[in-house]
Amino acid sequence: MTTHNVIDHGAAGDGQSDDTAAIQDAIDSASRGDSVYFPAGEYRIAHENKQRDNGQILTISGDSHPDNLTLYGDGRDSVITLDDGHDSHMQMIRVVVGDGIEGLRFADLVLDGNKHNQQVSDGVGHGILIRDATSAAAGSVDIRHENIEIVDTIGTAFSTNNGGVVYEQCTARDAERHGFSPDNDSSGVEEPPTEIIRCLAADCGQSGGYYGFDFSGGKGVLSESVAVGCDNGTKVTPETSEMAYHRVRIAETVNTGFMRPDTGGDCLVLWDDVVISDSGQLSIRAKADDTHEIVDGSELLCTGNSSNGNVDVWFDTGASLDAPDGTLTITDSTASTLFQWDSTGTGNLGTYADDSGGDVSANSNLSITTESDASSSHTDIEGVPTADEVGAFVNGEPETRPEPDPNGNASSGRTFRDQSRAIRAQIAVTLGF
Repeated sequence: MTTHNVIDHGAAGDGQSDDTAAIQDAIDSASRGDSVYFPAGEYRIAHENKQRDNGQILTISGDSHPDNLTLYGDGRDSVITLDDGHDSHMQMIRVVVGDGIEGLRFADLVLDGNKHNQQVSDGVGHGILIRDATSAAAGSVDIRHENIEIVDTIGTAFSTNNGGVVYEQCTARDAERHGFSPDNDSSGVEEPPTEIIRCLAADCGQSGGYYGFDFSGGKGVLSESVAVGCDNGTKVTPETSEMAYHRVRIAETVNTGFMRPDTGGDCLVLWDDVVISDSGQLSIRAKADDTHEIVDGSELLCTGNSSNGNVDVWFDTGASLDAPDGTLTITDSTASTLFQWDSTGTGNLGTYADDSGGDVSANSNLSITTESDASSSHTDIEGVPTADEVGAFVNGEPETRPEPDPNGNASSGRTFRDQSRAIRAQIAVTLGF
């Protein structure tokens, strides 16, 4: 087990020199269980051809690099910056999964996409992109991001095209496109589901039409996480098969909190204590043949939404709702129709409450057991975190550096790993994932 300091491989970390080759050399020199360490500094990286479309700058390959590899730094003081002047769409770090990659860890780093100094203003550039898994990779992917912040990307900050990926206490900020974008269906490797735990998507989707948390395929879990100030909060697509939202907050979106943008498909969407607040348009637009479940005893709270819309919560086409012991609450809404049910699917809702006696427009397919008045002061759910409680470095800078471990336990000293293990165990029991 060896720690490869990128400075020893020729990196300057001075914010001016091109450190690409030195960093790649450190990665290429690693053996199973080794670590690549970025001491405090700013490491500039650049593609050799800044005009190449979709160029990958730093590469980790499951077929040529070892398992149980860790890349880590000193928190906010260790910054990898995309050099100025790229006039096409670059991937700062690309993980080529191939037939599988296990024990890969990214920890305690900042990636800066430096979008204001590039020659393109919007595109498919990524901070960390994980893709190219073959069918042989099923059951052989284990990639974790811990205390990683990605800022100012011209495209998406965190993206994966396969399952087996975990984001724990990470932040995507000021991305032109999505903050986090799992699309597991595109590879066919959906298991285990992508997990996003105690993460923050802030001010993402700035080019318009994009999301803080974009679940475009496969299976996913979003737990104890927050999207704030994004163009849209979160979505599923026809390629998404299962999606669970557990203690999630979506706040201050320009447009919609949750959107199902396409018809077709039949995703299972689970809601377990979720707050959607201050969205410019709808809180929720449910469509297609998706089945939505509000977990027994939990609540879906929509508050302060629809400042520019006529409907707050809207179920359309063939969407169904299975929530006999769940609660949907709408407060402080400016929509003329609070809850609209046009769907041909069946709706079974235990409790519906609002604070205004507003209009519920529903066909005969919707059954509500109990309708009640909600207090106008009911604007939150206990246990759902706020933006200042999640994301990278929320517990301060790392007190100890991760020790290399051939079994892949690269950062067991940080308390949030124990927290996230407990969260995953709770999700598995509560939601059946």
